Amino acid sequence: MFVNKNLADVLDKKCLEFEDREALVYPLTGEKLTYGQLKELSTSFAKGLAALGVKKGDHIAILSLNSPLYVALEIAAARIGLYWYV
Repeated sequence: MFVNKNLADVLDKKCLEFEDREALVYPLTGEKLTYGQLKELSTSFAKGLAALGVKKGDHIAILSLNSPLYVALEIAAARIGLYWYV
């Protein structure tokens, strides 16, 4: 059960079991990401945001089309405790 967990926590837990399985498929391009790739990408985005001075509790706005990168950015925001607006 995922009580008091955010999206990044859930992804990290699922990576323990399903790291090499497909986590998402983007039908417009056929792009596929495994759970491990999604974790790696979201962690990279989180580090990039932190390097820009974004910290837990900050608010960010996301203007993006639906895509695997958008999903990774949402998880990155959760990973560092941001509030995000779509």
